Formats: sequence, C-alpha cells, structure tokens
Amino acid sequence: MNRSTSPPRAVLAFRVGIVGHRPNRLPKDKGSLDALRQMVRNVLEDVKAELSDYARSSPAMPYSTQPFILRAVSPLAEGADRIFADEAIALGYELLCPMPFSQEEFEKDFVSPDSLEPNSQERFHDLLRRARQGSGITTFELDGDRSAAPKAYALAGRVVLNQSDLLIAVWDGYRPAGDGSTAGTTREALAFQSPVLWIDALVPKAWQLLHRPDDLKNLEGSERCVPQGKYPADPVAARKLLAETVRRVVREEIAPPTPLSDPHGAKDARGAEASRSLEADYFCERKPWFNFAMAWKLFRDAVGSTSFRLPRVFVSDFETQVRDEWPIRDDFGETLVQKSDSATPPSALDDWVNQRLRTHFAWPDKRGDLYADAYRSGYVLTYLLSALAVFVALLPGTAGLEDDAQTVCVAIEFVMLLIILLLFVIGRGRRWHERWMEYRLLAELIRQLRILIPLGGGRPFPRTPAHLGLYGNLTGTWMYWHMRAIARATGIPGTKVSPEYVLACLNYVDKIVGGPHQGQLKFQEDTEKRSENIAHRLHTTSTTLFVLTLLGIAAHLLLEPALLPHWLDFEIPESFHMGLDRWLVMASAFLPALAAALAGISNQGEFARLAKRSAAMAGYFKGFATQIAALRSGDAQGGDGLKLSQVIPLAGEVAEVMVDEVADWRIVFIDRPPTAG
Repeated sequence: MNRSTSPPRAVLAFRVGIVGHRPNRLPKDKGSLDALRQMVRNVLEDVKAELSDYARSSPAMPYSTQPFILRAVSPLAEGADRIFADEAIALGYELLCPMPFSQEEFEKDFVSPDSLEPNSQERFHDLLRRARQGSGITTFELDGDRSAAPKAYALAGRVVLNQSDLLIAVWDGYRPAGDGSTAGTTREALAFQSPVLWIDALVPKAWQLLHRPDDLKNLEGSERCVPQGKYPADPVAARKLLAETVRRVVREEIAPPTPLSDPHGAKDARGAEASRSLEADYFCERKPWFNFAMAWKLFRDAVGSTSFRLPRVFVSDFETQVRDEWPIRDDFGETLVQKSDSATPPSALDDWVNQRLRTHFAWPDKRGDLYADAYRSGYVLTYLLSALAVFVALLPGTAGLEDDAQTVCVAIEFVMLLIILLLFVIGRGRRWHERWMEYRLLAELIRQLRILIPLGGGRPFPRTPAHLGLYGNLTGTWMYWHMRAIARATGIPGTKVSPEYVLACLNYVDKIVGGPHQGQLKFQEDTEKRSENIAHRLHTTSTTLFVLTLLGIAAHLLLEPALLPHWLDFEIPESFHMGLDRWLVMASAFLPALAAALAGISNQGEFARLAKRSAAMAGYFKGFATQIAALRSGDAQGGDGLKLSQVIPLAGEVAEVMVDEVADWRIVFIDRPPTAG
C-alpha cells in the first residue's frame, strides 16, 4: 500500500442543495416557470465558475491536485427538486439523491393519485439515468415509515441540509406546512448557520441570501413573506449582483480562513500581531524517523503508571499506527503484516469510511502526538534541570571538590542552563505547543466525521461559551475549515438503509464509545487514573521534600555548638560538624528547588484538572454505552428493527460531547506558556 509522505490535502469540492415546493405551489404559467429554471441555472453556473476560477488562480492552494468536485443534492421530488437536478446534471454536477424511503416506496409518490406531474415516474427514472451516465450519482435510501411520512421527509431534508454548502430554497413565503416543509428546512439550515439562497417561488426574479433565523420576517404570521433584497431594474446589473453574491458565498466556504489573532496580543519579530494559523505549516509536515523527546513518557510512566516501559525511538508509519483503530480491507491483503488469528476484516461500511478518512486522521493525530511529546518533555526537562542546576552549583563547596572538579561542575551547570534556553527557543520557534493543540483538534474533528458520515452527514459544531469569546470561535479556524473540506469531498455512502445497515452504524458508534478494554471509555478511565496518580504523587513528594527541608534546617540549628544544651557532656568534632553543616545547607537549597520543580510540572500539566475532566467524560460514555445497549435490546426484542432516526440523535450527542470536550481542553491549555522557562 502506498503511504503518504505529507499530510493529505482534500479535493476541492462544493455542494449545492435544493429544498422547494411541489408543482402545486409553483407558478402555473410557462414564463414564470422558465424564469425560475433560469434563476436556478444561474446559481449553479456561478458556483461552477467560482470553483473553476479558484482552482485555476490558486496553484498553491491547500487542496489536492485532483479535479474539483461539484455535487448537487436533490431528493428528486416533483417540482423544484427536479428543475434543480435537471439543470445541475446538464452542467456536469454529480448528483446526490437522499430519498425518504426505499426507492420502491418513494416511487409511489410519482404515480396517480399522488403524482402532480405527467409521466412523473418516467421522469424520475430519466433523471437517475442521466446522472449515472454523466458525472455520477449517489443514492441514499432512508428507512422512513410511510405511516409517519412527514418525519421521513424531514429526515431526508436534514440529509440535504447536512450535505449542502449552499442551500437553494424555492419558497413561496407562506408559513410552514409541517415537518419536512420547505420553510421548516430553511429555518433549520439557518439555525446551523448554513447560507440559504431564497428564491421566491411565485416571483422568481426576487431573491435574498439568508444567514440567520432573524433574516426570515413574519414566518409565523398569516401573511406571505417576501424577499427583502433590492434588485437593479437593469437585467444585466441584476444578474451581476446575483453572481457576485453566489460567488462570495462559495469563496467564503472554500478559501482558508483569516488566521485568528492571538487573544493575548502577542507580537512577532516585526512588531505585528502574531498569527496563530498553522495551516501552511501543517501541509509541509513530514514524518520524522526518530522521536528523541522521551522525557515526558519516561516521567509519566515512572510517576503515573504501575508499569514502566521504554518508549520507542523509531517512528513508524502514521497510518500503520492507527490501523487497528481504523482498519480497511486492504490491510488484510498485505503479506508483510502479521495479523492476529482473531483479527477479522472490517465491515463494508467501516471500510468505506476508513478508506476515505484514515490518512486524514493519522497525520494530525500522530504528528500532534509527537509535538505533544516535545512540548511536555520540554517543560519536564526545564523544571528538573533547573532544580539539578542548583544541586550542581552547590556541590563543589559542599563536597569540598578540587579546582578541576569545580570547573567540571561549572561546565555541567552551564550545559544545563544552555539546554533550558535551547528548549525555550526551539519550542517557541517550532511552536510545539500550538501545533500540538491545533493538530489534536483537527484529529478529533475528523474522528467525529467518522461517526456522522454513515448517518447522512452533519458537521461537528464546537460551541464556545460567551465568556470565553476572547479565544475565538473554533468554526473560524483552519482546522475546522480543513475538516469541512474533507467532509465536502467525502460525501456519504451510496446505500439502501436497512436494519442491518443501522445496526452496523450503531456498532460503529459503539466501537468509538467503547467499553472496559477499548474506545473512548477506556481512554478516559486510563487518563483519569494516570492523571490522578501523577497529581497525587507529585503533591505528596513536593510536600515531603518541604518537610525534609524543615527537618534539615532544624537539625542544622540544633547542631550549632552555641545552641547545644549545657548539660550535654560531649562535643561534636569540628570536621564532622563542618561537613554535616555543608550538606544540610545543600539540602536546604536543593530540596525546595526540587519540590518547586515537581509542583511546577504538576501545575503545567494540569493533572488534577485532567483527572476530573476524564472522570466526567467517562461518566458520559458510560451513559452512551447504556443507551447503545438499550437500542440493541429493543432491536433484539423484535419489531421492524432499528431505524436510522433512533441512532442519529445518539451519534450526534456523542460527537457533540467529544467536540465540546476537546474544544474546552484547547482553551485550558492555550494559556500554558510555550515552555516553562
């Protein structure tokens, strides 16, 4: 298998979705229908033109060199859906068709008496055929229940929303008709901050770009809403305004974000505000052959674990390191890989998702781990070397060393201080701290995609509390932008959702949630125990060292000849007293320095807080495991089997909790200094 030598770049892609009325709420005259069709075509042309221009004018853009992807998302219902799909296929768009039911059941909407178009079923088949012969088609047949049709249509609308970077809403402005309605899906899209281009179904030349729910006026009233946009009377100027608006939306989605400013106002060497974006650096990363930053893991295992093992110096391929967690079927065809007898190939669903996401995950995950090792090793060595420097500085006088030995001690102290300085300079220059945090957030965002993609997509949506707004909105970071780029290019699998498929999705979530021996539950429990051990042992050791210092000072005072009780009838030999005095002075200086170093390491690593956070997260995951078991139990007890609508809320909650946790973790550690100097 070919291994990537640098982080993979996503294929440039953009997705346009449609939500609109059936023919009974569209214009009846041919002229207005033609105008509506032309408006839809104009939007699709403008999207295509912007992607083409961006790909051509940005040779160094952070995307793959593969041809860009244009994807149109339409359930192919009668009316606006088909007008949109017809134009998109003609312009070379791929088609993604989420259906509320299986195709056989969905096609019942297109036969009399439910059909509102002549030859509706034939037209449906023709659009599928044209898409298949064109740029391609993906069908996602949901498992909706005809007896709860509004909910089925609403779920299909949610998939359209999840898979759209720009949603076209062909809406007549009247209040929602219920679940899955055009207005309802529009309002839901705005709640997720997805841009919606509202085209008036009755007056197609009228349109408005919506960004927030407040942009919809009088939605709950009885009167018809109308677009609030102002349009030039000149058709050429009006067309130009639409093109500029659409192309701006596309550019805002596909272009890397402007770097966030440093919340503390840090300045670079030129006095300008320092940029915190590492997007360009990330794509230039390479896998090192060796990892010599072992101080952290040695310290962690020695202090926090019951077992101790030497960390590996040689760095293996990143994808190989995550293969057990992200298996693909190709792994089982490699003759050079020793697989255990119990290993089984992944399911078709696992293979589809992991094939597309594994490399994207492996690079930020494992490269971030290496920067974490470097950063943590840096502050562990800085604190410990600072304490040892005190010991070495006092050693010649304490031990009565000769001049040559004193020179050696001075040289050793100088080297220690030089190492501390170099760790600070290199750590700051290489931005170990920032790279660790940003790469870790990117890896976790991609991990959440792994949960959501099989369920019809969705976007991990990190939420920043208002009181932490100084740290910036994570949706504006390059990590979130790159995750979105990966999601756009990946899409969703073409499948017919069945109870077996839903069970596979549930199993997928279960593997991430995990149990006593795997997944996030085990990770959080292990982290809690180790962090608690480190925090407790460092605190205990620091306290003990301070107590020993007090005892040493007391002994020093008690052994002073002037302070000895008069009734003692013996004298301490002067040579012994002087030697002991020097060592007690040494202990009085070195032990507090060592205690302070250990306390500094504990504070820098936030081990007590990490233990509590991991305990809370473990509690969440135990709850998720219980919910998964309940879903399995309900499925085993009979009925029609699991429904996708039962798994989606649970998976969304799992993804939400994991993203919120890593976003909060980032805020906790962002204020840690680059190194502890």
